[in-house]
Amino acid sequence: LLLVAFLWRRIFIAVDSGEAAVLFRRFGGGTELEQIYGEGFHIIGPWNTMTVYEVRVQEKTDVVQALSSNGLTIMVTVSMRYFPEFNNLAVLHQKVGPNYLQRIVIPEVIAAVREIIGKYRPEELYTLKTSDISAAVLAAASRELGDKFIRFYDLLVTKIMLPPLVVTAIENKLTQEQAA
Repeated sequence: LLLVAFLWRRIFIAVDSGEAAVLFRRFGGGTELEQIYGEGFHIIGPWNTMTVYEVRVQEKTDVVQALSSNGLTIMVTVSMRYFPEFNNLAVLHQKVGPNYLQRIVIPEVIAAVREIIGKYRPEELYTLKTSDISAAVLAAASRELGDKFIRFYDLLVTKIMLPPLVVTAIENKLTQEQAA
């Protein structure tokens, strides 16, 4: 009884709503790829490890520094909504691990933002809708993450910050065009 009380947290695992778990059998073949443990109460051997993942849609906001086509630095705020594929959770656990956000999602989104922003000049970014850029970034990031067992629910470009001198120059140009 003392041993069970001491190992209580390693033997009795509760998987909450919106979560799923993957079992690693230390003496029985490693990661169990055939079974994903859903919500509820599970009993495992104290030598095994159960890793719990959130399978709901999660959100992360990040600021990405990208270069425009003419080499100016543009700051882009991106809000990414993603979730791990439930059926492939064990493979994700085995190949990437619990910190898949830092290892895969953020680097792929940063690369996609830099790729898309790099196609435009600052004055084009000033007049483009953020929804058009968001759609292009989402398509590029989804293409890269498609085989890595993570899906995007949505990806939004919430803010594009151009250098202050460029904003002033664009506004002056637009003012002169309106005056003419």
